[in-house]
Amino acid sequence: MGLKSIKLIIALMMIFTLLQSHPFSVDAVSTQSATVQADILNVRSAPNVKASIVGKLKRNAKVEILSQQNNWSQISFGKNKGWASSQYLKKQNLYGYITATSLNIRSDASDKSKKIGSVSKGTKVAILKTKGSWYYIQTDKKVNGWISAKFVSLSASKQEENKTATPSKESQNTNTSKNVNGKEFYVKATSLNVRSEPSMSGKIIGKLLSNDIVKALEVKGSWTKIQKGSLQGWAASQYLSSEKMGTEEESEKPSPEPIQTEESIKLVKDANIRTGPDTTYPVVIMGKAGTVYKKVGSNNNWFEILLENGTKAWVAGWLTAPVTNSTPSLGGLKGKTIVLDAGHGGRDPGALGKFNMEKDLTLMTTLKVASLLKNAGAKVILTRSDDTYLSLQARVNVSHSNNADAFISFHYNAGTNKSSGIITFYYKESKEKALADYIQKGIISNTGMKDLGTRFGNFHVIRENKKPAVLIELGFISNPDEEKRVAEQDYQNKAAKGIFEGIQQFFVKK
Repeated sequence: MGLKSIKLIIALMMIFTLLQSHPFSVDAVSTQSATVQADILNVRSAPNVKASIVGKLKRNAKVEILSQQNNWSQISFGKNKGWASSQYLKKQNLYGYITATSLNIRSDASDKSKKIGSVSKGTKVAILKTKGSWYYIQTDKKVNGWISAKFVSLSASKQEENKTATPSKESQNTNTSKNVNGKEFYVKATSLNVRSEPSMSGKIIGKLLSNDIVKALEVKGSWTKIQKGSLQGWAASQYLSSEKMGTEEESEKPSPEPIQTEESIKLVKDANIRTGPDTTYPVVIMGKAGTVYKKVGSNNNWFEILLENGTKAWVAGWLTAPVTNSTPSLGGLKGKTIVLDAGHGGRDPGALGKFNMEKDLTLMTTLKVASLLKNAGAKVILTRSDDTYLSLQARVNVSHSNNADAFISFHYNAGTNKSSGIITFYYKESKEKALADYIQKGIISNTGMKDLGTRFGNFHVIRENKKPAVLIELGFISNPDEEKRVAEQDYQNKAAKGIFEGIQQFFVKK
């Protein structure tokens, strides 16, 4: 053995000795725990519905979110990794208690990063994600940042828990107090599910509508047990208010300057306003349904907006609708009851594109049309306002029980990768063809899409409907180019405006 070989061996032994006496750690990938919110969730090899399935998870299975891309999350489950649709994952907050007298909150996971706040001993914080020996947390004052994990205990005595679990001002404005027995609240959601137990996995046993009055019986966590007539069950507390929700006409004060359609948007439901264009960014405020913001930019399906204090923030585009000056000009809709049916939902995804599921696009369009109709004085009933499965007959029953003046069912088509265009179907020519014609014309004139005309359609939701009913196919998501176009907010806004104008024309001319 040569001298060089001996020196190399000695050097390697010294390095090995140093590694043993001074072990080092590599920061783990930032993760967040979540549970599956679908009966069966496919896990795929890549973030699209055409990627191969590498696993299947059952409802309430626990996973770790590693990263996010558009509407997909990369997850780890057991020893495996893959991609799953983000909408079927419910992020779980872990809570901890500060053990240091005063602990700095920093802008990044490093003790050299900027200090942005501090928390005192015993404070309860929500742990949103981890990175090595750091936690990304949110305090009860909605301060988000990084803290050293070694000064956080994941358990606390009852005394500490009672001391630190003081509700925030925001929660004090709702019915989070245990002392609610018999108190009345108003529903502040377009449609609110009532469940058999205080959990998203509880069976839906009924639905409540905006401004329905309920009696509160009990509170558990973020859920309230309510009663309305013979209906008794659990509802999410955040959608209950001690004050009646005003109509959009009452809540919107006229702007001193004309609102431009292309520059202003309105929230169609309560929405998280975030610091960036993705659900992983911290929440700045909770935007209230009906609030109008000036749009200053966009990124994918997110809009950059200006808040009242002049700062910029982001909101998901599918929770907004364009503000139009022409909404109430023709009249004809005031007092009309319009049932809007977002096709598919829950375990029924409908047609599958490369990046989108039909059920998601139909709900997006439905919410935008609903906002325009309400603003014009119509009473709007949604067959579903979230990712819920309904049978075809249940949708028809909503139309009948509400004595609808019109029933509109929203769908997206599937054919070949070259198929293109818009179709509006009717079943009874004497009763519904005019409605279909007006809606078809409105969509085409606003979007410039290929006009496939109005046609007879033997579909259950319009065939069995005793009320004027049409079914719209708003584009082919089997065509990659058309799928990309119909998922864009510009198309969604224009299509919603066209449908609204068509419905309005039908009642004006009737």
